[in-house]
Amino acid sequence: MAHTAHLLRPVFTRRLAQQLTQGAVLNLAGREADGVSRLLDDLMGMEVADLRILQVDMREFVNGADGFVKGISQALGFEEPAQDFEEWVDALQLHGGKLCLILHHFDAVERGESYGYGEAFFATLNRFFLIPNLSLIVVTEQPLEARLTDLDSFFAQSDFEPELHKLPPLGFKRYQEELHRQFPAWKPDPAIIMAIFSHPTPYPFFEYVLTRLHSLGQASPQVSEKVLKNWRADFDGK
Repeated sequence: MAHTAHLLRPVFTRRLAQQLTQGAVLNLAGREADGVSRLLDDLMGMEVADLRILQVDMREFVNGADGFVKGISQALGFEEPAQDFEEWVDALQLHGGKLCLILHHFDAVERGESYGYGEAFFATLNRFFLIPNLSLIVVTEQPLEARLTDLDSFFAQSDFEPELHKLPPLGFKRYQEELHRQFPAWKPDPAIIMAIFSHPTPYPFFEYVLTRLHSLGQASPQVSEKVLKNWRADFDGK
């Protein structure tokens, strides 16, 4: 049974997980400011039965598709790296086990156009639509579909059209529920949640506040408005 108690966006995350077990090819569009990395961490932490998830930060491989192929080969324990992305997919298709490949910060591929992320790369991505045991998420800050029709965009050269899922915004209640999950004995002042909710980068600030709260070592932290303002000043000054 999948683990779900930790999910920040439970309905959305469970729906993604279900689609991935069925071989979906998706574009997850969302900002770090809204917690897209947390969504991916939650998805991996579910430990969905019979589904292996491999997450790759494409910023690490912007200077070469060869390095990308070597990295994903090593991550799955290949004795020898695949010759190219297509060969890597061939091996997984033959293996038969369910695998989801998450390409985080997929926007970086556009900067790596001259380093092997061309027509063959996107042709291989399209193969994921045809292989039932493989699923794929490409994670971008803005929906990929807009750039596929922008003639000035590198992505317009491809016919890769994953299903779009926009990261849903976190409401006041979800921040409140996550605070309660981590501090069950505490009933926080709504002003704390509002300060988080109204911040320009709410989720990173929320993580910072959580770190500071845990450092107090209190089951029911006492946080004044002045302390909260100091924390925000520290965070904004980083």
